[in-house]
Amino acid sequence: MKPGFYRLARTLMRAYYGLLHPIRIHNPENIPTGGPAIVCGNHISMNDPLVVGCCMNAPLQFMAKKELFASKPLKPILDALGAFPVDRGASDTTALRTAINVLKENRILGIFPEGTRHFDEQEHPIESGVALIALRAKATLVPVFIEGPYRKFRPIHVTFGAPISFADHEGRIDRAAIDGATKRIGDSIWALKSAK
Repeated sequence: MKPGFYRLARTLMRAYYGLLHPIRIHNPENIPTGGPAIVCGNHISMNDPLVVGCCMNAPLQFMAKKELFASKPLKPILDALGAFPVDRGASDTTALRTAINVLKENRILGIFPEGTRHFDEQEHPIESGVALIALRAKATLVPVFIEGPYRKFRPIHVTFGAPISFADHEGRIDRAAIDGATKRIGDSIWALKSAK
């Protein structure tokens, strides 16, 4: 990540969305100011990472599909913003290690655990990788719900939920712990749909 570039990009994006897609933040007291923390939410548009990043004052590093990094113009921008690739079609241990390292360095990680975009804003299963990352890194997780649609001059509502701690697992990382944490994360995201 290049901090100067990140701050400039965030300033420009805040101006852009302020004009075309005003962002309405709900429960701003839940927004993390430092790590290790994971911001984890539903995914309705390619705009989502930028919008969530605009809501926060602390830098946010996103795990993004590897196909985006195949674009020569886009890759240096993603790198400068601190994003890193994940292969959604495989068990990507490199992405897993990178995500855990981000958290161990007391930074904030952004993940959309549905694995792809869903435009209907309805409940969809989430991938278990985010639970594994949270458990291994002993990170706090902040659920977020994004409500669109992204239409010109129409507000985008971003609701942040109460932080979730997985300290009760006491270091246990097995299938039952991962499945339980995955369900807890999914439930916390979808509970925000009508919370604003």
